[in-house]
Amino acid sequence: MSPERDVAYKLSDKLDTKFYYFLAIYPERDVAYKLSDKIDSKFLLFLSSTNSSNMQHSAEQKIIKFLKSVAKIIVLMLMITLVLTMLLGTIDLIIEVIKALASPTPYYALINVEDLYVVFSTILIIVVGYELFKSMNLLLHHDKIPVKSILQIAMIALANKVITLNIKTIKLDTMLGIGVIIAALGIAFFAFNKSNEKME
Repeated sequence: MSPERDVAYKLSDKLDTKFYYFLAIYPERDVAYKLSDKIDSKFLLFLSSTNSSNMQHSAEQKIIKFLKSVAKIIVLMLMITLVLTMLLGTIDLIIEVIKALASPTPYYALINVEDLYVVFSTILIIVVGYELFKSMNLLLHHDKIPVKSILQIAMIALANKVITLNIKTIKLDTMLGIGVIIAALGIAFFAFNKSNEKME
């Protein structure tokens, strides 16, 4: 029910049955002004203030809509940049693999273990970029924060760090910190899945 109709019913002692009949047929504001002799000045003042507030609300909505459009364009440009970096990273990865295979160390057509660390790290970084692309795509079309995708990205990035970790040079506090982060992400992912199951 619109504010005008609500006030009209509240001021029923000011109106007769003819107003209710016209109210059901014609738009509320037009009937209100046609039957102004049936309505006191307070109701007319309310209509004017409602009109101004509706105009202000409409202007705010237009500004918000414009800002959302600009934000979507920015996100789209970021997605294009992300895809380009993923493509260039993949090309660089292929080149590095070819160089490793062509290198005589340790043998031709074989890849050194140290080179494998670089290859795996680059692959995981590209996978993180792909997950980030999917999250940005969801954000672009649904206007919702993709919590699950963000948690997955964090897990993949952390897995990249763990896989490429040099245990010989790493310190104990760094290992403990990584362990705490892994546990925190696991708990957050578990809690998120549980909440989704309850909502379903």
